[in-house]
Amino acid sequence: MKKLLAIGVLALVFACLFAGRLQAATRTVTATDFSFDPKTVIINAGDTVLWINNGMSIHTVTSGTNCVWDDLWDTPYMSPGQNAGLSFETPGTYPYFCSYHCLSLGMTGKVVVIAGSPLSAPAGQQIFFFNAVDAPVAAAEKSASSPIGIGPLAAGGTTFTLGVALAPYVTPVDIYVALAVLSDPLNIYFVRPDLSSQTISLNDLNQAFLMGVMPPDIAPWATDAGVGAALLKDVPVSMILSGQYALYLLVTPSGGSLSDFDLFWTSVTVP
Repeated sequence: MKKLLAIGVLALVFACLFAGRLQAATRTVTATDFSFDPKTVIINAGDTVLWINNGMSIHTVTSGTNCVWDDLWDTPYMSPGQNAGLSFETPGTYPYFCSYHCLSLGMTGKVVVIAGSPLSAPAGQQIFFFNAVDAPVAAAEKSASSPIGIGPLAAGGTTFTLGVALAPYVTPVDIYVALAVLSDPLNIYFVRPDLSSQTISLNDLNQAFLMGVMPPDIAPWATDAGVGAALLKDVPVSMILSGQYALYLLVTPSGGSLSDFDLFWTSVTVP
């Protein structure tokens, strides 16, 4: 664990945070002018997604990709203040768009429906490394999950996108997100709930793991939920300092205990 966390840090920004409960539930997506928030929502089979038009324009929720309807569903247009809901029973990925603003403004979204039971509670200290991926994979098995995506950079592209997706757990959990860079080995940056960053020294973090509890000033990024974060899109690699970066997602039992945890991590080199 110390070796993995001995890599320093890079500042982190996420566009938005959203979460869901473990039983059948309704997830809310806001349609504004001109985007869906969150852009990607992760749900369990049987859950309902409710789209609410909080913007000033008319919107639809139309199933399909590349602004082309695939005949799965198409809601009536929603005037400002109106809403539309849809339940999803079959696991899979369901892209959709606003028929009024897809071609002109790229107003699209995605529903990811998770199959199977929630993930088991963290037990022991499990570490899962995964190769860098374009988009995060919220699998029904921890070992198959790749919960952090970095966009085209994963395949040597010239832009990067940050995204997080993780299936729900069977018990309440705290979820921490952190980034690190090899050239700054003495600090780790965590993400606060308000999406600002919090720096902790490597020494203090090691002490926290020895004591078995997270420092009180390091708040979890998300709690008690399956989560997904909208992607930070198309940032030119030329704007990032060259070096080797590590990205971490740490899941602990709710309450800050570090006696049991799941740590998912990946790395990427910026040329």
